[in-house]
Amino acid sequence: MKSLQLQLKEGKIRWVILVASFLIAIVALAWVTERAVGLEEQHREDEASARLRERVRLALWRMEAEASQVVVRESLRPALHYEIGEPEPSPLLESAPELVKLHFQCFPAGSTAGLCSPQAPPEASDPESVAEANQRMSDLRQLLRSDTEWEELTGFELLAISGKTGITQIRNRHDDVIPVVATDAWASADQEQREESLITQPIRETRALDQSPASPMKPVWLNEELVLIRRVDDDRGPRMQGVWLDWEALEHRLLRSASDLFPEARLEPIRSTEARDHWRALVSLPLRLEPGPLAISSTRFPAGFATGLGLAWICLLGTFVAISFVLLKTEQLSQRRAAFVSAVTHELRTPMTTFRLYSEMLADDAVTDQADRRHYLNTLCTESDRLMRLIENVLAFSGIENRKSSGRIPIPLNLVEEVEKWFPKLSEQCEAAGLQLEFS
Repeated sequence: MKSLQLQLKEGKIRWVILVASFLIAIVALAWVTERAVGLEEQHREDEASARLRERVRLALWRMEAEASQVVVRESLRPALHYEIGEPEPSPLLESAPELVKLHFQCFPAGSTAGLCSPQAPPEASDPESVAEANQRMSDLRQLLRSDTEWEELTGFELLAISGKTGITQIRNRHDDVIPVVATDAWASADQEQREESLITQPIRETRALDQSPASPMKPVWLNEELVLIRRVDDDRGPRMQGVWLDWEALEHRLLRSASDLFPEARLEPIRSTEARDHWRALVSLPLRLEPGPLAISSTRFPAGFATGLGLAWICLLGTFVAISFVLLKTEQLSQRRAAFVSAVTHELRTPMTTFRLYSEMLADDAVTDQADRRHYLNTLCTESDRLMRLIENVLAFSGIENRKSSGRIPIPLNLVEEVEKWFPKLSEQCEAAGLQLEFS
């Protein structure tokens, strides 16, 4: 009984250890799975980001090719093209180039030129031919007056407009208000004073534009309009020349050049110098490319990765099932072994009791009748045979467990003789129980 209880206790301990080990394995595999999935997702995101960057670089390269044509063209344009009929008519008088609304230049206070455009001369022979340019000139004046960045870039503040001549009054931000009239005050000023006045201009404080006769064009945003400006220093004095770009047409052309890469892309203006360093920003123009929400999609998990994780989980579950099956079979075998040992012990107890009783009776001469003595001796022989068969069965069982037996136990047996041998004793036991045993 104690042995059976001990076996049951040991069986419970084995199951507890098995379940605990399985839970630990599940937690470990779950952690490994989470880490593997996280690394794979990071890898996929990195690949998607790399593909996106590659496509953005290609799109920016195409846009730069389109935008640089305009910037380089206007940067190489001679300063004389902005003059109105001096010494000869400007080539810009006929019409503005592609993607350009208007060319203009602006002189500081004291100059007789003010704000003017070669496409809108003050005294045109055919006013109707320059009507559109005059309207744009008026819009430009309003634009420059409403945008404070223009003052920071040039140091010139627009004050009033002379409607007949198209000449604008200019105020230098660091001088008093001086209306622009037909005077040579600026031209007759001392060259040293002029240079000192130029140094005080905020242009050097803000953009540090090139002081060459015609510096490269610098793109700036004035409200919602894109303008190219440069500083010119020549015999006529310092002045600002600018190009008012047709932003809608330019944006359409830039986006069309990369429409196969980013169909839903858009261009966002860049108004701060810090944002010009963004990796999606154009170099030639202050613009940033926004690829759109569906610019690029990440790839799926590779088949081998999902298959590997699935096989790992299947192997873990299969291992648990196999170990549980083996443990269950082991417990069943242990129970059968315990039952066999109990049965063998019971079977051994009966012949041993008979041996002890009959041998004591014969040793003490308690049986004097020769017939009874012969009967007892026959019983001892029968019980010894029975004991030998039990021992042989135990040895055969041990051989089966140790795999020393082929599984077939050749035992010569005559069923009739065996029944006749055990029939008398079994009949006595049946009669003692009130039963009758018959054999035919």
